[in-house]
Amino acid sequence: MKRIISILTLACILMPSALEAKKAETVINVIPYPQSVQIGKGTFKGVGANFNCDPGIDKGSIALIRDFADKMTYISGKTNSFASPIGLAKAAQDKDSKMKGFVFLKDGAMGPEEYSIDITKKTCIVKASEYNGFLYAIQTLKQLTDVAIFSDKVNAGEKFLFPCVSIKDKPRFAYRGMHLDCARHFFSVDEVKKYLDIMAIYKLNRFHWHLTEDQGWRIEISKYPRLTQVGAFRNGTMVGKDFKSN
Repeated sequence: MKRIISILTLACILMPSALEAKKAETVINVIPYPQSVQIGKGTFKGVGANFNCDPGIDKGSIALIRDFADKMTYISGKTNSFASPIGLAKAAQDKDSKMKGFVFLKDGAMGPEEYSIDITKKTCIVKASEYNGFLYAIQTLKQLTDVAIFSDKVNAGEKFLFPCVSIKDKPRFAYRGMHLDCARHFFSVDEVKKYLDIMAIYKLNRFHWHLTEDQGWRIEISKYPRLTQVGAFRNGTMVGKDFKSN
């Protein structure tokens, strides 16, 4: 009897852990979490995979996609090359297609910030209508794979594995902003760029830049020189609600 009780007790202890493990298998580590996620089995190997781009995709989006490919190439040391776009759209829609690698397609029916990702063991198909959609799709892909994708260090053994998953996503809120105060707290150009890069990772689309205080204007604009010649200085500072001075 004691043995049975011990087994039942152990089962009760292990059950929550098993449930948590099962739950972990049904989610992906992406922030913000996509609207629709269906997880399959297996992984797609990103290193060395060809990048196929629909000829209808704009130049800005092509540059984003190339940067993504170049980053994986730089870190892994194995080239991710661009394949010919001829017949790409038709081949990608064909279930019997032998096309492999990353496939980026333009879908005019999608909203400006909407995208979809379908990953199998052989193919990663990304669809969007324009630049922002492709930008957010790439940010999701980066979060799906190894954190090394955000590094500048070479790692020749990196494979950049992506889970087999089907994702459909678009922002819940049209206006998603972050604020940076450069009026009293100064930041270098590199720090501002890093701030923007971090915003992009989390799909934030409005940058609130605080450039002026009652003490003065804080950025030089060649077209309006008096902003800094005059507006950057004052003969004193208001302390408290002393509205009559300075």
